[in-house]
Amino acid sequence: MTRVVIHFQPSDDESDRFSLAEPPITVPGIPRGLLSRLELRHDVEPFSRLALQDLPAGLVREIGTALYQELARHPRVKAGLERARQEGSPEDPHPIYLKVDTVVPRPDLLPWETLCLEGTGEFLSLDETSPVARIADIDSAEDIERFVDPPLRILVVISAAGIDGGPEWRALYEALQDTSLELGYSLRVMVADPALKATVESAAAMDPSIEIETLSDGNLQRAVADFRPHILHFFCHGDVVGSTPVLELATRSDVIRQSPRGNFFLEEMDLRKFHRAAKSSAFLVVLNCCLGAASEAETRSLVAGCVNAGFPAAIGMREPILNNDAHLFCRHFYGSLLAYLDSGLRAEDSALDIELAPLLAEARRQMCKKRGRLLSAAGDVKQWTLPVLYVRPEPSRLVRPPTQSGMSTTDFVHAQAVLQTLQQERTALARNGAPQALLRELDQHIVLWRARLMTSALPDEPAAVAPAAALPVQPVEVPSVWADMAAVSPPFAGPAEAAPAGATAPAEEAPAEEASVPFNETVDDAIEEPSAASEGLFEADTR
Repeated sequence: MTRVVIHFQPSDDESDRFSLAEPPITVPGIPRGLLSRLELRHDVEPFSRLALQDLPAGLVREIGTALYQELARHPRVKAGLERARQEGSPEDPHPIYLKVDTVVPRPDLLPWETLCLEGTGEFLSLDETSPVARIADIDSAEDIERFVDPPLRILVVISAAGIDGGPEWRALYEALQDTSLELGYSLRVMVADPALKATVESAAAMDPSIEIETLSDGNLQRAVADFRPHILHFFCHGDVVGSTPVLELATRSDVIRQSPRGNFFLEEMDLRKFHRAAKSSAFLVVLNCCLGAASEAETRSLVAGCVNAGFPAAIGMREPILNNDAHLFCRHFYGSLLAYLDSGLRAEDSALDIELAPLLAEARRQMCKKRGRLLSAAGDVKQWTLPVLYVRPEPSRLVRPPTQSGMSTTDFVHAQAVLQTLQQERTALARNGAPQALLRELDQHIVLWRARLMTSALPDEPAAVAPAAALPVQPVEVPSVWADMAAVSPPFAGPAEAAPAGATAPAEEAPAEEASVPFNETVDDAIEEPSAASEGLFEADTR
């Protein structure tokens, strides 16, 4: 699968510049490191008008076209966008990613999901061929693998103060029931509303794959650690308090008191704890709430924070979203996601290089169709543009381990956690200038543990070779690695272990990017929208 990656970078003059990072397209006379200055701002016309309650007809198309024209000023970026449209297809998508610095995320404030082709008026994100998503420009270099050991485990938290969670539960459960998921599924549903709990309990009485639990501020992290979900789904309120994005969840006492606000808050540091608690099982976080993807000029969004915390992908909303739109998105996104997982992970010992951006297209189309004819509605309303997908820079892969092997499921899952820890430790050590001898030794162990996972068996007597250098068995630089490896059966033998025959060591460090070249060229039927009062604004009552 080919991706087009447009990289935004802050500059010393407090402006932002962009260039084409992928694919390596050559344009005669244009240096590879060429940078264009981003001339558009979210707080000026026409972008500032997106905050209006009733949007002028055609505003979304106008904004999407302006964004496309801005990117197309850069010759290599324009060539990349054109290639994505010409060569991409639903079977072989060429998604377009905006890679944004998450420390100073000014370009992140623009609604890139509205990107619209000049002339034809086609919105890229409404089609699986070349949808738009975002990459968090975080400091990471290792491959990300997540092992989807059946059944597919989804931790569902439904707890928005003053909002009936029943439609969200039905939307998600209907998507599961409509997909013949060969992996199977297991749901752990955490709610605060006694009425909703009774509804889920009725379903659980007929479906042993469902567990139900009352949500409290003390049991959520424990549930993540115990259940080790592959997907975390939140339906709650979202807000930005000061400059800090938060999730706002209601507890049982909030529901009983009919409090308009929840008193259980989650922020980025809590999501980091969830990532550690889930070990390396979770590959997606869905924040189906208001403002999960909202960022400030100097503060990254909560979904970007999820990815920065280590989750391979996260989805959230740029603005407040209507309840019915949130449920519609849930129903159709999960319908697409589950079908995708079923197709790619149907066989045991299979692997899937995940590309989630195309899976949002059907949900976006449904959010348009709700308001009238697809194209005319898309140009006039913004709801379909609100979902934002963030992913990590490095490739992400899902692996379905075999059920019959010489390694127990417990050892298999623990071994893949060891592998990921090794990869992360090596990246950190290399960044801090660790001795090459130590890095080479870690490379040996990375190859060994990767091979063990791919063969699904732990050899009783790993072959021994002379170590690259005389190193202590328990170096103080990486205590977590050695402790984890010692916990796996059979016991880890230290530096004497070697890679199995045929395995290859990780590649050398990538060379530095070539210097950037400054480039300062400048840019040369309405559907009635339902009111927030008639449909219920997800966030309005609680902010």
